[in-house]
Amino acid sequence: MSYVSEVTTEEERGGYITRLQAAQMFGAFLSPLVGGFLTDVNISLPFFIMMGIALVTLVLCLFLKESLTKEALVTDNSDGKTVLVC
Repeated sequence: MSYVSEVTTEEERGGYITRLQAAQMFGAFLSPLVGGFLTDVNISLPFFIMMGIALVTLVLCLFLKESLTKEALVTDNSDGKTVLVC
């Protein structure tokens, strides 16, 4: 959610975070149902499918670019000290 909040404007942020949370809740609801049907085919099939999804997620996370640069995070305050702005 923090990545979504960093790459969206304030006006869009609520809608995108709502969609992200809805997708997470839908996945939490649907995954046991799909897993139950997949065990009818083979008892280990849900684990292999989850392994594939985890590998795709790992690859996406490795190639996801940083949303904010260090210049955007670091600012100088009036005291002359460098402060990280989050």
